[in-house]
Amino acid sequence: MNDLIFVVDDNEMILEIVTAHLANVDFNNVQTFTNPLDAIEAMKDVSPAAIISDLQMPGMSGVELLSKNSEIPGIIMTGEDAAVDRYII
Repeated sequence: MNDLIFVVDDNEMILEIVTAHLANVDFNNVQTFTNPLDAIEAMKDVSPAAIISDLQMPGMSGVELLSKNSEIPGIIMTGEDAAVDRYII
């Protein structure tokens, strides 16, 4: 069973926090990316079980990232209240 989780956020501190929380619930197979394009490149070699992504990142939103492979379950997170209104799907 594939238990790899990609976490994508342009803020390295957020990556550390999310990774620590995942480890606390026994999700230890985590790969982090500060650039969504790097995550897309990595998906050419391995398909993660899930992607957790920031909503707003330079160059590509989390919604755009998740749309690159709609078969992979995804979670979008954001610290920006105003950003949520723009991306309601």
